[in-house]
Amino acid sequence: MVSAPGNVWVYHTDRDGIDMRLNPVASQLNTLTLAPQFIPPEEMPVLANPIPETLFSVIIDDAGNRYQISIYQDRSVAGYQWADAERWAAVDLGSISYRDLFELRDRLTDAQFAGFHGLRYGMWPSSDTLTYTLVGGQEDWVVQYDTAIADQLPLPLQTLIATWVALGLENR
Repeated sequence: MVSAPGNVWVYHTDRDGIDMRLNPVASQLNTLTLAPQFIPPEEMPVLANPIPETLFSVIIDDAGNRYQISIYQDRSVAGYQWADAERWAAVDLGSISYRDLFELRDRLTDAQFAGFHGLRYGMWPSSDTLTYTLVGGQEDWVVQYDTAIADQLPLPLQTLIATWVALGLENR
């Protein structure tokens, strides 16, 4: 990452460090809100149930209590609570409407979230705020943020979060 007042440029390299490319989706030019960090590979989250039908998941970490809510291609919604390093407890949370499913799919398709893959925004871990991990598909892309800085995230992430909040799934 390279930053200057008002700008952050996010670059990625190949494993050898020979090929370097600008990530225009995650870079913030003249709209700097918050500089991201890269998630270390050993800290990349693993979904409780990463099946091919997974559309979108949110992992919520509240001071060590971890929950996951996943939406599947058939509109079904499942909740998972972290029991320990090896187990999750699952619960059926019903389904979302077709309208909500199509809106979420459109939002996920339009914003090129793969460009945010592996980025973390805010202090991590943060003991005084909720931390969220957004996961597209079966871990196709992963981005993390904490609630204290949600209003400073890049606009595509803020829009996705607003779509997620509008579903009201955290209160089920």
